[in-house]
Amino acid sequence: MWQLLTGHVAVTRNLVRRNMRCDNYCPRCGEAEETVTHAIFECPPARQVWSLSSTPTCPNIFPVSSVYTNMDYLFWRKNSIMEPEQDRDPYPWIIWFIWKVRNEKLFRGIDRDPLELVRHAESECHAWFEANEVVQAVTQDTINEEPQAVCLENICLLDGSWTLSANFS
Repeated sequence: MWQLLTGHVAVTRNLVRRNMRCDNYCPRCGEAEETVTHAIFECPPARQVWSLSSTPTCPNIFPVSSVYTNMDYLFWRKNSIMEPEQDRDPYPWIIWFIWKVRNEKLFRGIDRDPLELVRHAESECHAWFEANEVVQAVTQDTINEEPQAVCLENICLLDGSWTLSANFS
């Protein structure tokens, strides 16, 4: 999302602006120029994904031709439609999978079904929220006591390819 908002996504318009030789058209629909907004929100396959998703859509409100307006809607404005505490909208996953499907089309010539993309994004979103729920530890000794929560906040993740020789001292 940071790359989306800062304009650093490698869509054809940005590549041409950086003097890279490539066609400027959208690889999914053939539009004359592929911008970030077009690739993620306006391209017909992307629009179909948004309309099939659980993200509330409305003509002239979302999606529109401004990446900032679209992200403003996703971050804050849709909260007037759904309760923020209940918001498990898979829009970050949808954005990511739209980008991945776009690249599959460009580099491998593979088209994906928009409904399959939505289901996969919703499944990943659900798995993420489920994995981040605080688990209540209940044992025989603590039934009459206040339940204790297992804290999952201080987890250190390492890349599996780390080696001592990669340490640049």
